[in-house]
Amino acid sequence: MNKLLKRQIRKTIGDNDKLSEDWATLLNLISDTYDECDNDRKLIEHTLEITSEEMILLNNKLRQESKKALDLADERLKHATRSSNVGIWEHDLITNEVIWNETTYSLYGLKSCAELNGAEAWQKYVHPEDQIIANDKMEQAINNGKEFDMEYRVVWPDESVRHLRVKGMTETDLTGKVIKIVGTKWDITEKKIAQDNIKREKDLADSVINSLPGIFFLFTLDGKLLRWNKNLVELTGYTSEEIANMHPLDFFDENEKEHIKNEIGIVLTNGRSDTEAHLLTKNKEKLPYFFNSIKISYEGQDCIIGTTMDIAKRIKVETNLKVKNKDLEEFAYIVSHNLRAPIAKIQGLATLINPQESASKENLNLLNYIKDEVVNLDVIIKEMNSIIREKDYINFNVSVMRSEKSSLKVKNIYLIDDDAIVNIISKKTFEKSGIDAKLNVHQNAIKALEELKILSEIDMNNFPEMIFLDINMPEMNGWEFLDGFENFTAEVKKNCSVYMLTSSIDPSDIKRSYTYKTVKDFISKPLTKDKLKKLFT
Repeated sequence: MNKLLKRQIRKTIGDNDKLSEDWATLLNLISDTYDECDNDRKLIEHTLEITSEEMILLNNKLRQESKKALDLADERLKHATRSSNVGIWEHDLITNEVIWNETTYSLYGLKSCAELNGAEAWQKYVHPEDQIIANDKMEQAINNGKEFDMEYRVVWPDESVRHLRVKGMTETDLTGKVIKIVGTKWDITEKKIAQDNIKREKDLADSVINSLPGIFFLFTLDGKLLRWNKNLVELTGYTSEEIANMHPLDFFDENEKEHIKNEIGIVLTNGRSDTEAHLLTKNKEKLPYFFNSIKISYEGQDCIIGTTMDIAKRIKVETNLKVKNKDLEEFAYIVSHNLRAPIAKIQGLATLINPQESASKENLNLLNYIKDEVVNLDVIIKEMNSIIREKDYINFNVSVMRSEKSSLKVKNIYLIDDDAIVNIISKKTFEKSGIDAKLNVHQNAIKALEELKILSEIDMNNFPEMIFLDINMPEMNGWEFLDGFENFTAEVKKNCSVYMLTSSIDPSDIKRSYTYKTVKDFISKPLTKDKLKKLFT
């Protein structure tokens, strides 16, 4: 029992050995309390015995040790932030003071806080377009008392632009009011540039893929479609969401799926495959396409990439060509017979002509028969040309073309044709028609054009009122002559009419002649008295 308690009991009730067991238990509990108080008392007494000087020394020692620990921690923090280029910042909402560490200033292109304080740097160097968004983020964090994470641009003193990422958290007082925001910042410019480059590359790839005339596809070996262009969506009628969940074989009819499976196997074995198949649309329409596929490695896995080409037009052309070939074959048999018939007659009639009796009645009749067969042969050739070109031959004459009767007296006529025999026939026809005009024959279109140019400049009295022009000539053809003639003055061209005199019966040549205002008619060879009569009456 505690000595102090034991003395107090003796003074009050005498010897405590005579107490009952219950009282003894109670006194033992009280004794334990006395012992605890005695220990506290001794500690207090020991503390009070320490001198003020000893207290000061002990306090200084503790402070020095704490400062060393704080300095070491601070140095380690500075080293860590410098090496990782992470800035630390703090915003005291009570004093409105903004504190940045050294690294934070470098993120803004500043050497130290001597240039600007944190608040000034924030206001001055945050990109104008990002200030509103950044301020809104900060206000939301203050109002909601939550962490925040944002990105914005800063404009350095040298006007270069950098991208920063900022993360922060709030501190509150006992009432829950936000009193401080602390956080970190680091430069993500290189990352943003890389992201922008990737986005540009992706946009370019998407643009190229979507500009392809056919369908583009990329799928894994287990049938997962990874990429496709807009043509697949537009042509099949499926949405992009539907296509993302489809297998490549879903785009083919049942009777073609086995063929496509075999082609996929060929790609895996040989690295590529070319085939034709029908693409099945959402509405079950079958579209004929040519498929070109190759095997590639994409994002670490084997894939099949390819394009398609619409062959509907080609198939239609091939079908039409087969029909045309068949028609042409039949046509050839018919034409060969029709051509051969008048030629055989002409050959037979020619052998009957007696050269010793050139003026005999029999010879004249034979020549008339030959003439009739030549006319028949010409009709057959015209019909053949019309059928081959799938156009109806148009017999352009004076009433169809824009032939104009000139009120001027025709004094000079130019005949431009490289064929000497044709020129003889035309010249004799003019003579027999009784046309009183000077006929100038030229076998070279270049020389004729040069001569006309000189006449237009120095001697308009001898400039022709009519020009008969062939189309197919060496050195300069009829169209090239007309192009050169277009350069003459309007007055010169007004008083001169051009007539195409050609063996061509091609409708495209006839239509082309319409494009030249100086051309008044399109005449098929040979030139006859009847044709001249229509021009001069």
